[in-house]
Amino acid sequence: MAWLGLWWAWAAMAAEPMTVALPTELPSGVTRAPTTRELARPVPAGVAFEVEDKPTLRDGLLVFRGALVNRGTKPATVHVSSVPNSGGPFLLVPRGIAYRPDPTEPLPAVGSKSPLELLLPPGARVPYEAALRMERWAWPEGGGDVDIDWTFEFWAGPVSGSVAGRMQPARPATKGG
Repeated sequence: MAWLGLWWAWAAMAAEPMTVALPTELPSGVTRAPTTRELARPVPAGVAFEVEDKPTLRDGLLVFRGALVNRGTKPATVHVSSVPNSGGPFLLVPRGIAYRPDPTEPLPAVGSKSPLELLLPPGARVPYEAALRMERWAWPEGGGDVDIDWTFEFWAGPVSGSVAGRMQPARPATKGG
């Protein structure tokens, strides 16, 4: 029990807050200035994150591939967020589809601990994969159009986009004859 008190005292002195809350939408007239963290580690020119528009289905997972690329002619130092238990810096969320949580899974951590620093040579392409567990989402019955929103968490701030797709209904197994 004493260790809990020591941990609490240490956490209270920590430089970063225990949780992070960010607005999801800024009202008209409200602007956002870069933080000291963002100014210290901007994403270098020529560095981008790209996502392929054709996912694959593998062992009950809908897998998307992406890549961190350096299109520049010089090496680039990139700082990527590292949030423990979050699934990494490449995250996916189906738009307009309800999530069915599994009570046995731990909740993802909130907030970054420290960035990962990557040195990308010119022309470098660092592959990433992110996946959605199919049974954890309430997909449209009979299939339908589903956009998947993606985010890549640079330390300076996220970049995001979406991939349009069509969910096909599961086909019943055919009987051999």
